[in-house]
This record gives sequence, structure tokens and C-alpha cells, in this order.
Amino acid sequence: MKPQLHATSIATFSRCGEQFRRRYVEGERQPPGIAAHVGSGVDASVTANLTQKIHDGTLLSEEQVQDLARDGFRRALERDGAMLSDEERELGEEAVAGQAADKAVRLASLHHGELAPTIVPTSVQWPWSLELTDYAFELVGTADVREAGRIRDTKTSAKSPTADAADKSLQLTAYAMAATVIDGETPEVTLDYLVDLKTPKTAVLSSTRSEGDFAALLNRVEVIHDAMEAGVFPPADPDSWMCSPKFCGYYKSCRYVRRPVQIAVKGGSK
Repeated sequence: MKPQLHATSIATFSRCGEQFRRRYVEGERQPPGIAAHVGSGVDASVTANLTQKIHDGTLLSEEQVQDLARDGFRRALERDGAMLSDEERELGEEAVAGQAADKAVRLASLHHGELAPTIVPTSVQWPWSLELTDYAFELVGTADVREAGRIRDTKTSAKSPTADAADKSLQLTAYAMAATVIDGETPEVTLDYLVDLKTPKTAVLSSTRSEGDFAALLNRVEVIHDAMEAGVFPPADPDSWMCSPKFCGYYKSCRYVRRPVQIAVKGGSK
């Protein structure tokens, strides 16, 4: 079997080749930020809720949805740990975890009340794989929700997404390409954002994909293939939002991060 290139890792390579190298080539795993576990909790809740809807057309109760989100968050945190910022450490791990768990519950309730009633799922957590005959690996991924003629991906965020987020999503392009190859039809794609503002809100962004989008994605796959063959992985621009200890678990040990200059001072009297 060929090595696997995950759809989500394509975006990682685009943001920072060095992060891609350490995570997917060297296999170095670092704890994610606490926000990632919020997403895991919400994902567990949404999956169970929509699975129930597939089975008998009904949704779980709001209390069940909240419990699933809280439990999913806790499991992810216990399994992977979390990378805390300096501010979060000052607040305390227990307090940060409690706030994050509450956020997962809050956003899962938001999805249950506003989005789940409108979704008509045919499957959830759809695993797919595409053998790329001209490359040394296969492309794989898991789509959150499938409807007739549509693939949806659930996102949690602390701020509203840009209007073109669905148009630019490489992840959605990969999902649409997989469905096109496997099913013979190109679905529409949708990002379901759960935005944790003072008053939480949803933002549903839909888009379409074409052969041109798939060709552009495969060009990126080719670049990743060439980089892996050559062992060349360009680091992120230091001005990038993700090149910081808050968003990158490799930041503190990254060879491309500027360090304070150490000046040797001889001892003795002046």
C-alpha cells in the first residue's frame, strides 16, 4: 500500500512546509491548542445527532447533544493533551479546560438548534481514498456530512469567517474531487461555521467546484510530492498568523524562529 496524504495536510504544507515535515514526514506529534479539542467535542456531538437523524428522522435532545460535546472534548483532551499559551497557563489548566468545555457545549447546542433541523444527511464521517497513479502516495480524507448532492464540513471559530472561505477551501476541493471520482457527480460544498461571539451565531457558506479546481489541487499535490522527494520544505513567513507559539506546537523548537542573542560576559571586578 502507498503512503497516505491526508486532505487536511495539503493546507498544512501551504501554510508551513517545516510544520508539514515535522508532523507528516518525521512523525513528530505535538499537543494541539485547546481550541482543537473544542472542535473535537462539537464534531462528536454533531456526528451522533445526525446519525440519529439518518436512522429514524429525529434528533437527539439538547441535553444529550450537550453531554456528547462535553464528553467528546474531555476524551480528546485526555488523549492528546493541549498546548497552552502563556495567558492560559496564568489562568490555570483547570479553568481553561472548563471554559473550553463550556464552549463546546454552547456551539453544539447552536448546531442542534439552528443547523441540524435543516440538514438531510445521507452519511456522516464519510471516509474516502483516491489512488494517485502518478504519485508515490494516495489521497485520503473523511468528510463530516454528506447530503444528496452536497458535502458539508463543520467548523468552530472565535470570529466570523470571510465571505469567500468556502470558495478557497482546499479541504472542500479534495472532498468534491473524491466524490466526483467515486460517484461520478460533482457535489456542492458547504462550510457550516459555529461562531462563538458574545451572541453565538452560525455562518453557512456554500460553493461549487470544477475540473479547474481539481487540476489546481493536483498541482499542489505534485509540489508536495516533489518536496518530499527532494527533502525541501520551506518554512512559513514569520509574519504569518500561524507562526507563533499560540498556533504552532513546533514553534519553540523551530530552527527558523529568531532567538535572543546570548552574550557571554566574563566574570571579575570592573
